[in-house]
Formats: sequence, C-alpha cells, structure tokens
Amino acid sequence: MSAGRFVGQSVQRVEDPRLLTGHGRYVDDVTVPGMLHCAFVRSDVARGSIVRVDASAARALDGVVAVLTADDLNAHAGSMQPTILLTMAGAPLRPVAGGDVRFVGEPVALVVAESRYVAEDAAELVDVEIDPERAVVDVERALDDDAPLVHPELDSNVGAEMAFPIAPELQALLDGPDAAHVVRRSCEIKAAIVGRDERDAGLATFGSNLYTCREPEVKNASADSSFNDSARDFRGALRSVAELSHAGDPPHAGWKTESLSPSAQNARRQA
Repeated sequence: MSAGRFVGQSVQRVEDPRLLTGHGRYVDDVTVPGMLHCAFVRSDVARGSIVRVDASAARALDGVVAVLTADDLNAHAGSMQPTILLTMAGAPLRPVAGGDVRFVGEPVALVVAESRYVAEDAAELVDVEIDPERAVVDVERALDDDAPLVHPELDSNVGAEMAFPIAPELQALLDGPDAAHVVRRSCEIKAAIVGRDERDAGLATFGSNLYTCREPEVKNASADSSFNDSARDFRGALRSVAELSHAGDPPHAGWKTESLSPSAQNARRQA
C-alpha cells in the first residue's frame, strides 16, 4: 500500500475516543501478582572514578527488594555485545558502572522495589560519590596524544577504521606532478539509523506452567510481500516456542505470554 495517497489528506483517527475516555490500556497499567519495579541511579558526570556507593539507606526503605551494583551484576553479564559484533573489537559493555563512569547517565546502581514510587524514592537515597576526571567531549580531540582513554581496557579512542582502496590509476594521478591541488577534508557524518520494532509492547511472566505466546499485533503493515512474509515467519516462531516452552526453557522476555491454568492446559493438550 503506497503512503502517497495519504499526502495532503485528512486521515481519520480511530483510536482517540477510547484513549481520551480512559478506556485505553498501556503497559504501565498492567499488574500481575509479585510484579516488581526498578529504577536506575545514574552518573551526573561524564567521566570519573567511583569512590563509593552507599545503598544502606535505600535497602532499609520499606518495599525495597534489592539494590544491585556492579559487584552484584557485572560478573554474570557476559560480553553483552550484539550477536553481529561478537567477533569485533569494540567498547566493552557492562550492566552498571564499576570502578569508574564513562558518560553522563551511565547506570551506577539498580533499585528493585514493590512499586515504581518506592523504587524512585529509594534511588534518591543511594549515596554515590564520584571523583570527576577530564572527559573526552570532542571527536577530534579524542585522538590527541594526551587525551584520556574513554575505555581503559582499549589502547585507543578509535572505535573503528575502514579503509577504502583507491584505484591504482587514480592514486598515480594524485601522487604525480599533474596533481597541482589535492584537497583533503574531514567530514563529520551526523546520521542515525532507526529500526522500528513491529512488535507491540507486552509484559512477560514466567513459571512452571505451560505458556502460550500471544502474537504481536502488526500495525500499519504495508502490502510489501517481504514484510508480510517476515511477519508470518515471526508469528510461526512464536507458536513453535509456545508449544516447546513447557519443556523448561521460557519464551524470550520480550514476548507477551500468559500462563494457562491446569484446566486450560488439559483442554489445550486434548485439542
């Protein structure tokens, strides 16, 4: 379906009455027994050494289940690199900062509580002391000899280098006497690639019961056959996982699931 037919047209919205009259349901509206909420304590400086993280007051707050720091989380996280980058050298990833902070907003602690309100209040009680250090805030200055390393585990602030070979005949012209003027210029490419997730948000619950995965609602799907084929493949994968999840491996946390009662399980198996 071409989007061109909507240009310059008044498109009737169909979801507004439900949302404006309070009949909409959002992920934040969903509650299940035993559900917990989390809030992050984040760095307010771009670079510095963590002197101490005192979470005693936060842990003592009624309704707080846990306050987790690097000592609790980082050793169990693995590389956290995306699959496509597993074999490539790059900046190390970690759940929360340990020893130092490397950018404004980097998580320093994770508060888990019985409600979002308690989690936010407890996060305010975590006492974090950071000794600020000189930060690298300019791409070109990051390559200076005296520039501090953003990631001490690496030997350079260069994230990646890509060399594009020049045809020999062109290189000969550039190096020869006829090349009176050779212009060299550095370009800063300001671009972002955003991939929209076609799945709608959901809340996943895990347990020992048989699970069924509710298929994500694909909105605004075009008539592009490859897109529709991918959506069907994804739904098929969800159904396969739903059938196998009772064997012990729960579905992925990003999938919306619901636990079946024993009677429903029996009905499902008989069907």
